[in-house]
Amino acid sequence: MARTAGDLRQTGGPDIVAFELAGSTKQSREILTAWGPAGWQAAKRNIHADFPFILGYTGVLAIPALVSADTIGRQTWPSTEGIGIAIAIAVVLAGLLDVAEDVLLLSVLSSANKADDLQPHALAAKVCALIKFSLIALAIVWLILVAFPVVLTAAGTSS
Repeated sequence: MARTAGDLRQTGGPDIVAFELAGSTKQSREILTAWGPAGWQAAKRNIHADFPFILGYTGVLAIPALVSADTIGRQTWPSTEGIGIAIAIAVVLAGLLDVAEDVLLLSVLSSANKADDLQPHALAAKVCALIKFSLIALAIVWLILVAFPVVLTAAGTSS
């Protein structure tokens, strides 16, 4: 992914996140024009490389949220156990949204040389990306501010 990100930078155009958040035919076409055909290929490689990355970050965020849920419930209020489980589910949903976003972006890229209206796929990809980023941010905040401190405290009191 770092190589394809570098390839996109060499085009002088924006990065892949700007493409994810374009949301309209006009903005998508501006990015595609800035990238040129070499950038389109780099973007496709970047998107294809994102699929295994999705599995990785989903596991790295969802598993600790799920595993810590029981400890959080015992150390704080029982209802917080459900929040930990909901965070784990939210991360899985973020991964699914990321997959949908990638498929939509590949569709936009496949229409780059056509006069097609890119709006529906570009807008849907933007919505998926915004929700995905929000869910990931929520999970990270939960893990840093709640899950890890509670689990570390529980581990310290049990030894």
